[in-house]
Amino acid sequence: MIGNSQLDDITNDIIEAHEQLGLPCEDKTHLAHIITLLHEDQHSHRQISDEEIRVIKNAIRTIP
Repeated sequence: MIGNSQLDDITNDIIEAHEQLGLPCEDKTHLAHIITLLHEDQHSHRQISDEEIRVIKNAIRTIP
C-alpha cells in the first residue's frame, strides 16, 4: 500500500511538472486515485490488450 505522504509527493510532482510546462492537469483527487490503482495492480497485472492499445493510440491522436 502506498502511504499518504508518498501519494501527496507524487501528485504534487505531477501537478508541478504540468504547471511548469503550462499544461492543464487533472484534479489532485483523480491523480491520487489513478496512482493508487496503478500501485495496487503493478505486481499482479502487466499486460495491455490490443484493444486497450488501440484506444490509447486513438486518444493520443486527438491531442491538439
